[in-house]
This record gives sequence, structure tokens and C-alpha cells, in this order.
Amino acid sequence: MLNTISQYPVVVSFPHSGTYLPDSIRNRMKKSAVMTNMDWFLPELFDFLKEYGVTQIISNISRYVVDLNRAPNQFKSDNYVQSVVYESNTFGTRLYESSLSKTEIAERIETYYKPYHEELKRQLSEKILQFGKVYLIDIHSFFQQYNEDICIGNSDGATSDRETVKVFEENLQLYDFSTNIDSIFKGGNTIKYYRSLYGDVFQGLIFEINYRAYIDNRYFGEEEVSAYNEKLFKSAKIRLEKALVETFNIWSKL
Repeated sequence: MLNTISQYPVVVSFPHSGTYLPDSIRNRMKKSAVMTNMDWFLPELFDFLKEYGVTQIISNISRYVVDLNRAPNQFKSDNYVQSVVYESNTFGTRLYESSLSKTEIAERIETYYKPYHEELKRQLSEKILQFGKVYLIDIHSFFQQYNEDICIGNSDGATSDRETVKVFEENLQLYDFSTNIDSIFKGGNTIKYYRSLYGDVFQGLIFEINYRAYIDNRYFGEEEVSAYNEKLFKSAKIRLEKALVETFNIWSKL
């Protein structure tokens, strides 16, 4: 799902929001496999972006097919954090009876990973051509580990300048989101790769929102989430819309 209207020098990516598992991959998995720790409901949470002409790239493919925020040559079978294709879920539970072959992994990269990044690169390049700069927000969600509502990362200042982060954090705090910068989530391969590709005209941030800030204020275990607290969800969406639009307006003038 793509939206390429250009009102702001901003691209917002949702690499882990998809839930689709092709039958050929689902049938390869254990029947008991649980697709946990997905970025549940994020396109719905941020659906206001299209009203402001914000360019988005939204994956409909599950992160358990391929992880779009990893380097394509990254594979460590016993650690999902270091693998472009997972053999275990994020709780460490094995997904397959037997290990994936190099051919299976290569096919997933060719079929799902490369097209996503080709489109993302196209969008970023168009913004730079139009505005002379681009801001990429790589949006994710998390649970349990930390108390903050929202965590922002720029690889300890390597993928964006200080002013970019400061503006974003101040606007989020203005609308009552607690924040953390870089000490928790610093950013994955995506913002690092495109910063190395484009240099200073590229400003990249990873944005992580706590499940408890928009889904429900409860414990989340090894589960697939199918519903959210409507009151909490609506409140988070209203505040996010105000914070992000104000941020984008300021970024456009920097």
C-alpha cells in the first residue's frame, strides 16, 4: 500500500505492520507457531497521514516472512535480532521443524525484501529532488521492556542531526507522550543504510510506540493481538496527529 503525494519532505515507513503470510510459508511452519510481537494496528493508528499528503510505504507482509529492517545479508539462525529471516519468533520459540535452506532465504529476499526497498529508495530520492532533503520515520511498536510511551532513535546521532530529534521529542511531550531518545531503540539497518547512501540530506529516525500507549494497558505475552482498547486508541491517534503535523511543519522550514 503506497501513497506518494508530496506535501512534506517526509517519508513514513511501516516495515513490520503487515500480517500476511503466504500459504507456502505458513504451511512450512509448525502448526503451533505464534506470530508474536508484530506492529499491530499501526497503519490504522496513523491513517491520518494521508489527509496531509504524507508519503507512506506500508508493508502487508509479516515480519516472519522477511524482516525489512535488517541487512539482506544478515542471518543468524538462533537470533531473530540478527536475521533478515527468522527461524524463531521474538520469544525464542522455534517456528520450523527444520532449518531454512539458503535457497528459501534468498527467494524471500528477492520476492519481498528487494521490491520494498526499491520503492522506498524511489520515494526518498523523489523527496530529495523536490525538497533538497528528506526525513524518514521508520515506525514500529514494542511491549513490556520499557515504560516510556514512545522511544526515538537516530543511532546516537549518526542518522539525523540534533535539531531533528529535538523538534520531534518536544512536540510528542507537548501532547503528553513520555519519551526516550537513543538509550533503548537506536534504529535498525534501514535508517543507517539510507544515511550512508544519501548523506546529510537524509534525516532518519526510528519511532517505537509502546503497546500500552495505544493498544491496551495490560501485560502482553506470546500472543497474536486481535483487538485494541478503543478509547485508548482514539486518544493516542488524536495526540499523535497533532504532534506529527506540527513536527512536519517545522521540519519543512529547517
